[in-house]
Amino acid sequence: MIECTPNSCIENGTVGQACRGLMIYPSDSAPTAPSLSARELAELAVASMNLTTGEIGSTPPTSTNDSNAVGTIGLPIWLWIANRAENTIGPIERSERDGGLVVSARGTLDRVEWTLTDSNGTTVGAITCDGANAPGTPYDGRDSAEPSPTCGFGADLNSSPGNLTLTGTAYWTVEWQGGDQSGQIPVTAEPNSTQIQIGELQAILRN
Repeated sequence: MIECTPNSCIENGTVGQACRGLMIYPSDSAPTAPSLSARELAELAVASMNLTTGEIGSTPPTSTNDSNAVGTIGLPIWLWIANRAENTIGPIERSERDGGLVVSARGTLDRVEWTLTDSNGTTVGAITCDGANAPGTPYDGRDSAEPSPTCGFGADLNSSPGNLTLTGTAYWTVEWQGGDQSGQIPVTAEPNSTQIQIGELQAILRN
């Protein structure tokens, strides 16, 4: 409680019970002092985004989707994020509050790094798809000799037949602001891997 005495009472020398001032009571809903910093709230917002690499889409189909699918050596391999959502391809927004402090955050998918390794663990292909191309383009059934317009291995990188491991890793940037502060938080999502099969076409010549 705060009591404010009018200036007229002070000037007349009547401060006290004969000249009580305005009684002010603090509101129960008044903002409380935050216990967390703006950066800590931003980190909580990032955690709530659950940023991931997403499910892998490719040509040939991953063994998870079709165990019998076999691609052909020398053809382009299309790559994309199959389960498109705000936490797999972005953008995504979240906010956190502590007392009177509010922090807003926006996550953007910067890039996806892809690697192709053979059964010996040797990397036989590596590419990065970034910016607007990061999510890739789902294969639409066109001529399989055409490369993906956004993300994929070119025919020159599809030169190793056999069972190959395809791995994607998503890299995000989260921009945040609040409490007269701002910043960026880089996030590297957990890599996602799957198997694809690449075979060779055999030509049979007959006389």
